[in-house]
Amino acid sequence: MTIDEMASSLLATHEGPLLPVGFSMGGIVAIEMARQAPDRVKGLVLIDTNAGADLPARAAARPLQQARVRAGELDVIVADELKPAYLATANRDDCRLKSLLFDMAMELGNDVFIAQSEALRLRADNWPVLDDFKGPILFLCGAEDALCPPALHQAMAARSAKSTLHIIAGAGHMLPLEAPRAFSTALGDWLNVQTEALTQ
Repeated sequence: MTIDEMASSLLATHEGPLLPVGFSMGGIVAIEMARQAPDRVKGLVLIDTNAGADLPARAAARPLQQARVRAGELDVIVADELKPAYLATANRDDCRLKSLLFDMAMELGNDVFIAQSEALRLRADNWPVLDDFKGPILFLCGAEDALCPPALHQAMAARSAKSTLHIIAGAGHMLPLEAPRAFSTALGDWLNVQTEALTQ
């Protein structure tokens, strides 16, 4: 299933006005929802994500990684390649967190990993969506996110008419798991402001 199809499916499943909250790939889907239904998407929460197309080097690497997963190396890829890039320096020796990430990836399995990898490889460049979107957007980013770094979020926020940006210390790409209290506070405060604005 492509990113376009994921967004279409969510829009078809949920009626009325929406405020999608998307983390990483979920943020990419949320932006696509705003592209497809700007009249229904009233705001966005985008967490450690990327509005752009896959970078050429990453797109070129994905088929090779997919082939390794088909050959039974998902556990090796998760352990050796993904987790170190996903976590802030201070969290890379957190056995509980690393085990949680490993178990999550292995539970999803080979087919889901390959399907998501391919969807990310083929995704469209949705930077123009941020230019055109009229609703409020909250950007949340781990200060040590190596995959979708703070500079990228600053650039996305600069393109958005009603943006709020929080860069949270002590977290990498897995912000909701690495700094859950700071994450939930920033999200809750922003949602409270938006709720008050809507009810005035």
